[in-house]
Amino acid sequence: MKLHESITLRDGRTLGYSDIGDPSHFPVLYFHGFPGSRLEAAFAEQTILQRKVRVLAVERPGYGQSTHYPERKITDWPGDIEQLVDALGLPRFSLLGVSAGGIYALACAHALSERVHCTGIAGTLAPMYQTDTRKLMAWLPRNAYGMLNRQPRLARLFIGRLNGALSRHRPDWVINGILPGLCKRDRHALGEENFRREFTKSIKEAYRHGYAGPLHDLTLTAQDWGFRPQDIRVPVHLWHGLADTIVPPVMGHYLKDRLPNCHSIFPEDEGHFSIVTNYMGEALRTLSHGSDRHTTLAEALQPIDEELELEI
Repeated sequence: MKLHESITLRDGRTLGYSDIGDPSHFPVLYFHGFPGSRLEAAFAEQTILQRKVRVLAVERPGYGQSTHYPERKITDWPGDIEQLVDALGLPRFSLLGVSAGGIYALACAHALSERVHCTGIAGTLAPMYQTDTRKLMAWLPRNAYGMLNRQPRLARLFIGRLNGALSRHRPDWVINGILPGLCKRDRHALGEENFRREFTKSIKEAYRHGYAGPLHDLTLTAQDWGFRPQDIRVPVHLWHGLADTIVPPVMGHYLKDRLPNCHSIFPEDEGHFSIVTNYMGEALRTLSHGSDRHTTLAEALQPIDEELELEI
């Protein structure tokens, strides 16, 4: 497991990523949530090895090792990814984006369709620009996005500076602070030693160079994405827990209804974090074997077996 890899992009910026699994196996690019970093996927190392895939967890500009890019838009991300896969000699790959990272997976599916095998998204935000989807979010994320739009100075202070300082220096406080509002399986996921350890490292690393990059990233998710989900033609596998209290399930249904080639599953008891921990193994199998396995798709979308779940 190589956690501190990077390349220099054509404009001189650094793009950080981790490389987990055998380089000879099929590549799946993993895009972290908010806040997150290239370290986020490390919790699933044993699952990645067992599924015989190669996971490249790439951090967006302003997170961890990746250089902040204040002018960037969501549609700039596929260009960075194309440079990465070219540098690594990967002609074809799949994508897996979790939470806010799902938006970036969809952006790549839209812009790099000839190279994308298939795409997976889990607990992903729907477009909030010129839609009413934000109104259905829980109080805390709904008001955080409202602050970004209406009170940018307060957003910089509370969502940027304060949250960034806590995440960098007291990440356990951040995790403990959100626990009461989570469903049972999310609380269990964040209480599991391996996942909590790696998730804590990831959010701490996210703010290595300050809060400007993560704050800009969050702001972009509430603006016009620059593409429409209905224009994405590659297969998209969507997982969204019906007990998710961070990104409401209605957002998953919004995307499902607009993605032309979407295979979706909405587990009743899964939340925002447990949908990733409990379905990671089957997501990787689905994405690495492609969407032509229609006869086994239902099996591929089932939760991982008990023995594998304990190892994650």
